[in-house]
Amino acid sequence: MRFEGKTALVTGGTRGIGLAVANQLKSEGANVMRWGLNSGILCDVRNEKDVIDGVRHALEVMGRIDILVNSAGVFGPAKSMLDYSVAEFRDVMDTNLMGTFLVMRSVIPHMIVHGYGRVVNLSSVVGRDAQNPKAPIYSASKAAIIRLSQAVARGIATSGVHINCVAPSACLTDLFRNTPQEQLDAMLAKTPIGRFATVEEIAELVCFLCSDKVYSTGAVFDCSGGRHE
Repeated sequence: MRFEGKTALVTGGTRGIGLAVANQLKSEGANVMRWGLNSGILCDVRNEKDVIDGVRHALEVMGRIDILVNSAGVFGPAKSMLDYSVAEFRDVMDTNLMGTFLVMRSVIPHMIVHGYGRVVNLSSVVGRDAQNPKAPIYSASKAAIIRLSQAVARGIATSGVHINCVAPSACLTDLFRNTPQEQLDAMLAKTPIGRFATVEEIAELVCFLCSDKVYSTGAVFDCSGGRHE
């Protein structure tokens, strides 16, 4: 029961990796609030007012937020940057990067006041190494999440708030439902373990970083099955 007495907010917590993380945290004693667009606590992380109101509500209900997991994200169209519209670009960047920024900006000051916090932001293997030419904006957003996390983490390193990233490779969640099969096959061919990760495996790493056993802050933890380029 690593998280008994702790409170957690998980964005994108109603499906995929976020849901698996929320379930794992809850199973180990945490009081968990899940944000989503279709269920859970409805909150659009792209919308500043939604996020501010949502954090205020979370604090009213739970009293404090000890753990924040930013899992809300979209993949965007699988195509060359040259074929992206401005609207498609904004949708990916606003959800992945702006959403992470808005939630961190609203939650972290409360963590600093209490002298404790664990923040885990979901990045991606393509944010670490731009491996997929058909995911240019997704890659850019996930790379920016890493740098944002590292800069903020190092700026508040003595506050008791730790911020880290997890960089998974492809996991067959709804995020990849529109990805052509040939691209999925290419991703799998680059994975030495020979299979995609399960959401539970990724959640286990995320939850480890949410625990009190972690000294790291501003770090990126691989969850790619050995995939490096």
